Order: sequence, then structure tokens, then C-alpha cells
Amino acid sequence: YEIPVNVDYVVMGSHTLTKFADPTDEMGKLVEEKLTKNQYDYVILQEQSTTPINNYNTFLTAAKKLNTRIKQTQSKAKTVLYETWGTPSNTASDPTSYGKTPGEMEAKLRTAYTNAGEELGCQVNYIGKAFTYAYETEHINIYNPSDNRHQNGLGAYLSAACHIRSFFKTTMKHCTEYCGLSETECKTLLSVADKTIF
Repeated sequence: YEIPVNVDYVVMGSHTLTKFADPTDEMGKLVEEKLTKNQYDYVILQEQSTTPINNYNTFLTAAKKLNTRIKQTQSKAKTVLYETWGTPSNTASDPTSYGKTPGEMEAKLRTAYTNAGEELGCQVNYIGKAFTYAYETEHINIYNPSDNRHQNGLGAYLSAACHIRSFFKTTMKHCTEYCGLSETECKTLLSVADKTIF
């Protein structure tokens, strides 16, 4: 069966949650406009990739500010933290800070997002956990080859599958939409979403 979903977003590369929480920032102003004009079921907060490791308190403060604003403007929306993933690029450049493998980096991110989720009383969607499993256990490359940091098409597919699994509490094994990607790899990624998101 199909579930109609309306998706809205405010995205800017390398922007931190601190900027998104600042109504004087270009993107922060847009966030404020959307929160005051629209009603949502979920509002997903994704921090810049390394900030939760390098500056946890900055991440937490911004998430708190945004969560407060969401509660003030939304009648039923739930705030969701989007746990990001470890990357070969970061671990190669600074293994002391990030760990020696993407999985080690993701474990640090998972701890940061878990702690923030507990303090804010927010749901956490552990996308990074799914990425680690796909990359290290299933040996599917979910990274963009241009930088080994951002997600490629398969990574985006896995991320979407994890969010759907989380929000609708439905198994992904019946999904037959592969978005022009490898059917075999997509089926494996759907299984990863089922195994790892909760």
C-alpha cells in the first residue's frame, strides 16, 4: 500500500544547528517562517557532521533552542534527532578525534545523539548506526566517491528507508521501489533498516 507523505526542508551545506536556530541567519529565518506558518508531524534536526563530537555543548544548546521553538509553534509535532554517520574521510584525516574506522566515529556520534535525545526527551533516528552496519557488515559502499564523506544514492536510499521504518513502524521488506538503484543492494539496505533502526 502507499502512504502519502508531504516533505518540507531547510538545508544548507556545512550549516550548524546553531545557525539554523538563529532567526537572524538566512536559514534560521527560513526555519522560523516555516515553524510559524506550517504544522508538522515531525521536525527532524540534523547537526553538521562532526559538531556533536568536536563541540557537544554547542550541538546540545542549539538542539534545545530549536526543540523549544518547535514546542512553542507546533500543536503535535515531535522533534527527531537525525544521527549522522562516520566517514572514511574523517577517520583517515584525524583518527585521534574520530577513531580509526567509520564505525568508531559513528559510535561517538551515537553516544552524543543518545545523550542529547535523553536530555531533550526527543526521539533519535539512528541513521549512522544503519550506515555502519551496511558498510562494515554488508560491505555496501554508501559514501559519495568524490569525498568519502557525504552519502551516495544508496546511502540516501538507506537513510530514507530508516526514517520510513521509524515513523510508520512498518517493515521495509515489502518495499519494491528501488529508485533506479541496484535491486539486490536496495533489498539488503531495506533489511538493514529493519534490523537497525530501533
